[in-house]
Amino acid sequence: PDFTVIQKAINHSMTSFLTTGGIRGKQYATTSYRPRSFNLGVRKQAFWDVGGFSDLRCGEDVDLSIRLEKAGYKIVFLEKAFVYHKRRTTWKSFFRQVYRFGAARVLLSIRHRGELKLTHIFPAFFTCTCFCIPFLLIFIPQIGIALSGALVIYFLIIILEALAKEKSIKVALAASWATCLQLWGYGLGLLRNFWEIYIMKNPSGIKL
Repeated sequence: PDFTVIQKAINHSMTSFLTTGGIRGKQYATTSYRPRSFNLGVRKQAFWDVGGFSDLRCGEDVDLSIRLEKAGYKIVFLEKAFVYHKRRTTWKSFFRQVYRFGAARVLLSIRHRGELKLTHIFPAFFTCTCFCIPFLLIFIPQIGIALSGALVIYFLIIILEALAKEKSIKVALAASWATCLQLWGYGLGLLRNFWEIYIMKNPSGIKL
């Protein structure tokens, strides 16, 4: 309850099914559950058996979960357990966070084959679409208008969903901006590291 408007908006964008954030750890998840370090409990012996955290500066918790699973340990999602997780307090810090998440996803996909899913690519597609719309409106207006309309409808749904959940128009409007930052940040981080690693042949990618 004591979250600021920004924190509530960020929390909504990070947990909404409409932004892919809410897919993690649910019955309709597209992959097996990958606990993050802010809500992960693990036996000490299991932690050391797989070598602990890796050298990744971001995504090291997901990497740990994957290695635990590959080692045969059972991972479960305790849906009734509550974890109070503080969200970022500024838009800048939130953008930096999701940017690192996107960049780390490329590194994870290199270390663990099959870890790059459609839900991870969606933010990159969204980012490219937003970038292309101004040019499409000039050169191919029919497609540009159609994509613009689709984005307007998408964000209207985001606002209505947030309004129904948070009961605040301020939070609902801020949630639409949080969604933009989440998708842009993650998408740019993923695209940047993809470019660095696969095009520029820099195996370590960008510094996180």
